[in-house]
Amino acid sequence: MLRTLPLPNFLMFAWLAASCSTSSSALVDAGRAGTGGSKTGTGGAGAEASGGASGTGGAGAEASGGASGVGGAGAAASGGASGTGGAGAEASGGASGTGGAGAAASGGAGGTGARDAAVDSVPDAGAPGSDACVFPDAQAGRLLDLNVRGEGFDVHNGRTIRVFTREQRAGILGTASATIVAGGFSVRFPGGYVRNASVQGVSWFVDEDGDGACDQSKGDDLGYRAIDPFDPPDLRALDLIVQDDHASSPRIRGACDGTRPFEEMSDMDITATGFAAHDGATVRLLTRTGQNGAVFGAGQTTIAGGKFSLHFPSAYQQFTYQEILWFVDIDGDGVCTIADHRGGVSSSAFTPTGSAAVTMPITDNHMTTTTRSADLCAIANGCQLAP
Repeated sequence: MLRTLPLPNFLMFAWLAASCSTSSSALVDAGRAGTGGSKTGTGGAGAEASGGASGTGGAGAEASGGASGVGGAGAAASGGASGTGGAGAEASGGASGTGGAGAAASGGAGGTGARDAAVDSVPDAGAPGSDACVFPDAQAGRLLDLNVRGEGFDVHNGRTIRVFTREQRAGILGTASATIVAGGFSVRFPGGYVRNASVQGVSWFVDEDGDGACDQSKGDDLGYRAIDPFDPPDLRALDLIVQDDHASSPRIRGACDGTRPFEEMSDMDITATGFAAHDGATVRLLTRTGQNGAVFGAGQTTIAGGKFSLHFPSAYQQFTYQEILWFVDIDGDGVCTIADHRGGVSSSAFTPTGSAAVTMPITDNHMTTTTRSADLCAIANGCQLAP
């Protein structure tokens, strides 16, 4: 049996045009297993930031941090699906970039090029631009949203906290980051909890030195909270409160000594060539794992000189196959249709060396379906494959 569920009230890439960082409110980098951050991409002529310094030069890039979080003390920014919890600031993750044909950001200091992002996800299916997802009854309602609120983190005010959720069999289902304000933060993982999971937890580290890596020798603090099984009669979200308890767990993978990525999630750099036919157009791209369909990064930028690049912190899960999917937005409406030029590649499963970022080269190949025969536009418009 197949069941049809409506898509969320937003399209995946519609909210990617929103900001990727804030200077004083909660910062959220990831939607359902997505992550944003503060690195850069490339592009054309001048980006604009609000709540931070405007950028200059380069080719404009724009990305959003997926599901927005609510946290800390009340400053507002834009982007992502709204989250819950915390004390009132709403934001989307990633640092603003500069350049491009006017890529805009809200919050954050200007960098160069693309900003980073993450996204929501639900199962594969449907025609390009479809407004519903079709998938087996066994998968319907299996994934619930997960809202994580942190309390008692006062000693880390102003620092970035990176948050992950992992289920024993499904793997990583969400990555996010936020700025700690007034001792708290809040992040939201759409579809980030496996209903009634017996072994799922939330791990995190506070990035005291701001280098994006977990290293306790540099003062970074980590923590872990197991999630009790949750099986509501409907599709309500699971709300979880975590404390600054400095707890560890053997279920945390990777390392917090700078030698390997925390939770085995490496940064990813996308370098694109061969897009000269689309100079000046906006390209929208996402990357998702082949393990469970979770989207770990998404963003957009302007093509210049036939090239573009994007950077996604904690967006590559080691040991797994990963898809990189994109479309050139020919009509500029932010929605993937059969009129737009699509493409995609699939990486091999491998283990990157140390904590170095994974570089993925791509070129304009006009692929229209994934290796799983899912319609690329359906995915780009918010319909993801559930575990």
